[in-house]
Amino acid sequence: MVVRYRERLCMWESGRDDLDDVIKDKRIRGVHLVVLDDILEAYTHRWEGDFVVRQLNRDLEEARLRTLEQWLPGMSGKPFPALWQIAIDQLEARLNPAKFNRDTYACAELIADTYQRMSLLPLDRTSESFSARDFSASARLPLQFDFALADEILVTYTPPPPPRYAKDNTMFIQPPREIEPKPSFTADSILLP
Repeated sequence: MVVRYRERLCMWESGRDDLDDVIKDKRIRGVHLVVLDDILEAYTHRWEGDFVVRQLNRDLEEARLRTLEQWLPGMSGKPFPALWQIAIDQLEARLNPAKFNRDTYACAELIADTYQRMSLLPLDRTSESFSARDFSASARLPLQFDFALADEILVTYTPPPPPRYAKDNTMFIQPPREIEPKPSFTADSILLP
């Protein structure tokens, strides 16, 4: 899920890569909030191809954003399950909907749980029963309160160019861009590899 956190575009996800978590300010694997460029670069090295983004059809209200902002720090660092565990969790969740495993979080499970906590997704399924496919355009995910995910937008990631150096081996520093003031935290997209 793509979120804006402290003026930076980040991705809220669960994965196997050790990446810099902006909440805990250290490298962790599992559930983390990572600068979007960092995660796209890591994914680009692992998988060939592009990514798609699906935005929410409207902005989240302050109460939903506060819920998300308060919940994220406690989730950061929860482990990513072994791949075989994801399959077992999904099967058990479909056979026994009362089961809740909160020890680990797979990527789709994390997004489903996040959406459920913000009351965007009904509670008729456990978060463990969701897969990435459930968030694709073909699945027609039923969100609540007139929220919907828009069509998929193709994203092609091009890594930034390496820094340029002067003849004396000092790095050219680009002046900072002016950033228009925005809320400190917003969430509006899901990113699917």
